[in-house]
Amino acid sequence: PRMFGTDTFGVSFDFEDDAFRYMVGMGDDGDSEGLEKKTLPAGRYAVFDHAGHVSALPATFNAIFEQWVPDAEVELASGPEFELYEKDFDIAAPGGVSIWIPITG
Repeated sequence: PRMFGTDTFGVSFDFEDDAFRYMVGMGDDGDSEGLEKKTLPAGRYAVFDHAGHVSALPATFNAIFEQWVPDAEVELASGPEFELYEKDFDIAAPGGVSIWIPITG
């Protein structure tokens, strides 16, 4: 089944040691009373398409941080990392997800 019919996000932030906060969200339509808000900062992001099933996201994150980051000529920036789930994302099907990692220079 499809999710929400709009782009949704999984946001990881407040990284400390081996822990972080995770929030699921969607764009603010103005009717968010009582909900926690998190603004994703503008900046440079390395964007990775995740072509597999959502259950394989940990493997994609591992490849990013264990293979791509050490070989890339960029540095990680502090700030939230997030997954973007496209509006037609289907949890039963592969794809429809991209991972955004903040970078500098």
